[in-house]
Amino acid sequence: MRTTLTLPSPPPLSACYKNVRRNGRAKTTRYLTWQRVAETEAMGQPYGHHIGPVRVSIVVGRPDKRRRDLDNLLKPLLDLLTHIAAFEDDSQVVDLRIRWGAVVGAQIEIETWDDNNG
Repeated sequence: MRTTLTLPSPPPLSACYKNVRRNGRAKTTRYLTWQRVAETEAMGQPYGHHIGPVRVSIVVGRPDKRRRDLDNLLKPLLDLLTHIAAFEDDSQVVDLRIRWGAVVGAQIEIETWDDNNG
């Protein structure tokens, strides 16, 4: 099974969590807002549920000319895929690729497929 989702780009990782007295860390309002929007957009697109090992390829559009780190996008995106049940846990990901690409604006294309070798 192979599926592709187009989602809005998450906030930078530094803007996803805040320190709080109780429990140490909490998701920020900005992150929770993105998560709701991205979940709604994902639900409007066909995607499958991967049971075993899965491969993930992410193509990121540059929203502007500022310098950004691709690796800061991984945690929010993988957590979202787990949240929408594209797979049960991101520990199922055996091959993960991320790159800048020709995606319009602050959009991200995520392709997932079963790992037939795993």
